[in-house]
Amino acid sequence: MRGISIFEKAIGLIAAIIFVSLGAFVALDATVLSDNSAANNDLYEINSDHLYLDGRDYVDYAEVCDYDYDKYPILMEQGLFWHTWNESTQRVVEAPADSALGASYVDPEKPTMIFIHGMEASGYHIRNTYWIPDFLDGRNELNVANEVEEGNPVSMLYLWLRAGWNVGFFHWERFSSGLGTSFGESPMNNEERIWATDGNSGTRFVSSDGKGYFDGTEYCIAEHFVAEYIRAMRLLPDTMGDKEIRIQAHSMGGEVTAAGLFLLTELAHPDVNQLPKKQLPDRYSLIDTYFSMYFYVNGIPIPMTVNDITISWSKKPLPENGMKDTVIDCLKVFANHGIAMDYYTYNGSALKIGLTPSDVETILQFMCITDLNIDWASYYPSGGLSQVGWITANGHVAMLYWAASSKALGDYCVDVTNGISSGENAPSLYMSNEEIKALAGKYYLISGGKQTFTCEDDTFTQPGLEVLMEGFVLPV
Repeated sequence: MRGISIFEKAIGLIAAIIFVSLGAFVALDATVLSDNSAANNDLYEINSDHLYLDGRDYVDYAEVCDYDYDKYPILMEQGLFWHTWNESTQRVVEAPADSALGASYVDPEKPTMIFIHGMEASGYHIRNTYWIPDFLDGRNELNVANEVEEGNPVSMLYLWLRAGWNVGFFHWERFSSGLGTSFGESPMNNEERIWATDGNSGTRFVSSDGKGYFDGTEYCIAEHFVAEYIRAMRLLPDTMGDKEIRIQAHSMGGEVTAAGLFLLTELAHPDVNQLPKKQLPDRYSLIDTYFSMYFYVNGIPIPMTVNDITISWSKKPLPENGMKDTVIDCLKVFANHGIAMDYYTYNGSALKIGLTPSDVETILQFMCITDLNIDWASYYPSGGLSQVGWITANGHVAMLYWAASSKALGDYCVDVTNGISSGENAPSLYMSNEEIKALAGKYYLISGGKQTFTCEDDTFTQPGLEVLMEGFVLPV
């Protein structure tokens, strides 16, 4: 049973080793563009001109952007898929979202959740299932033992299907994969292929033989997400979008969402009209997502961010060291469009430390941040690699499992800052979009239930933003 990248599970451990062996580093201070949306009458404009195609003369992505399936049939397993539940096999079943069968799995009268996975360094032979590992005992911990027979995996997708949602999943494993001869994969290579086609790794995907191929597409990953999303929507009744649509992205999937959702907002512009605006996602949940990084170690620059690429859809170069600012600017655009956002991470996350205090102040303008310092070491067969700390070694992927648990709970997580009887609630995937928007600017820290997988006993406090900022004061 395998659904999450080994790289993703180890990324926190790698960061811990960097801390211990190198001792000190300082994140490059980013230039955060001013948010002038309140004074800007054009909902669609921000200061990052490199994101925009002049004249908005975009190609018809639904018509022209697709993989070369004739040459590489294996790419048929990539892209956006809709899902349903097969009661007899007790398995989640999928079909391409741009097919009649896939469209039959969708009920426009239901809300919709779309999952976007992170970097899959071994994606040439691993396809994400998003199953909850057996040792977390999801059947009992998430109260689905009467629905899922013993011995069958509990699917995170099923938890949403059973709650009455349409469920989609965007697969891009082969484009996030390292070569079969390599050890893992570089985040920079992933960034190249998400945003551009002219990076060092081009449009490379990795086939089952572990070899890289560069002629399966002429478009970047974000453009493929957009094309499949629009094709899927065009197969559905006009009422699609009357109910909410959400995206939940994990790790590097956050950059796929930043780029792809930004481009969707452009294609929904009335001058472009490739997508009805009501079919834009209404919420984006960031599950320990990647914002891009640039470090200095003892004065030596260590890039964990891409440079020297041209944004594929705008045909404009990315400013030097500008990827993190570009991602944050995309979030500003989402806020301008009224898209709710909630960010879940943990103290010590190798991805969160790429943010500076200034970055955090910016994103708090339009989202809440939830710190999940859970400790599930007792569940893990290895004891959670206790020599470096359970949360450091396993926390990155555990954020996904917590998000699934918070949905399975079917109720609010409790904010006990003003007492357990205050009736106040903390962020979770259960919470509505309007409730999430109302929490923008707030920071929540888990205080109870940290050692159990179920969210039934989870409680949270608001310890103050100064506590949050302590996690961004790096040793010098």
